Amino acid sequence: MAVVSRLFRYPVKSLSGLEESALELTARGPRFDREWMLVDGQGLFLSQRKLPRMCLVKTALSPDALTLSAPGLSPLSVLFERAGRARVEATVWDDACRALDEGDAAAAWLSGFLGEPCRLVRVDPDFRRPLDPERSKPGEWTAFADGFPLLAASEESLADLGRRAGRTFEVERFRPNIVVRGGAPWAEDSWRSLRSGALTLRAVKPCSRCAITTVDPKTAETGPEPLRTLAAFRRDDQGRVLFGVNLVPEGPARLSVGDTLEAA
Repeated sequence: MAVVSRLFRYPVKSLSGLEESALELTARGPRFDREWMLVDGQGLFLSQRKLPRMCLVKTALSPDALTLSAPGLSPLSVLFERAGRARVEATVWDDACRALDEGDAAAAWLSGFLGEPCRLVRVDPDFRRPLDPERSKPGEWTAFADGFPLLAASEESLADLGRRAGRTFEVERFRPNIVVRGGAPWAEDSWRSLRSGALTLRAVKPCSRCAITTVDPKTAETGPEPLRTLAAFRRDDQGRVLFGVNLVPEGPARLSVGDTLEAA
């Protein structure tokens, strides 16, 4: 049995996330999660792998707008409903996605702060990006997440990683949607599913980690940890470094901090 201790939503891929008391889970994951992203001049997605300063851009949601804020800049609001948005193609890894361009003002604001030309795009509401067919069921999809709708992390696993590294790490480095406590470190390796009432979250695979975990979410400074320590004991047979587990929600539901999840 695990207890949900923290919940996060990331409206814009690779920008700072929002800690929430509850998440409305849709077929593609939390509502408004990774619904926007930054792209370069060729439409390729940008992330903290290339631009660590992305973590310093804060996001907020109101009933009618996404608001961005960053040090030294006045906040920028992007209305959900605006006429004249151009339909464009945006690429996440190998997937071509239909998107809506959020305009020149957003592009100038973000480009100026990041020091890199970029544009803000939102997933086309009619677009369905399918999941890996070898790890999903027909009709399952996501928006701009790397590969799957949800990521869960364990407090006990994070603490064990910290003991091994001789320092503590913010769970925000790993960008989970769901943080749980209860159970042994790395118990998530054996999860097949998590259930809470009518909600079922299917575990599809351990999450392979990249250099984003080495970006300090408060300062954007980078270093070798925690990848260096993880690589010493958390590699799969293909050499990928692992932390957390990817999940797929089986139907819409609501998940709140304090909910219990039964692992199967």
